[in-house]
Amino acid sequence: KFAFHQTAEYQIDSGLVYLPQFGGFVDGSVFSADSSLLYSVTDTLKFGALLEQNYLDGGGEYLSLGPSATYSTHGVDFELSVGFPVVQEDMPYGDADFTISAGLGFKF
Repeated sequence: KFAFHQTAEYQIDSGLVYLPQFGGFVDGSVFSADSSLLYSVTDTLKFGALLEQNYLDGGGEYLSLGPSATYSTHGVDFELSVGFPVVQEDMPYGDADFTISAGLGFKF
């Protein structure tokens, strides 16, 4: 009934890149890691928590924690999560109140 997932990504400096977690365009390399713990309510619906970690080369750190939900049916996946800041340091555009992430995927 429980599923734990982790992803990590390192984006090498390629000029200005828009990152919603930092509030706008940033210049530099970025390391991101996400950890989620989801509980399967049904075969198609899962609820849980998501921890996001984002580190900007040369300063800047954003960690958030919040609820997450996924719904999957007939080859269509929908994800929604809300992140509330736990740590914010050297934010280039000021501190964030929260972030909202949504995703839609199709399987063929």
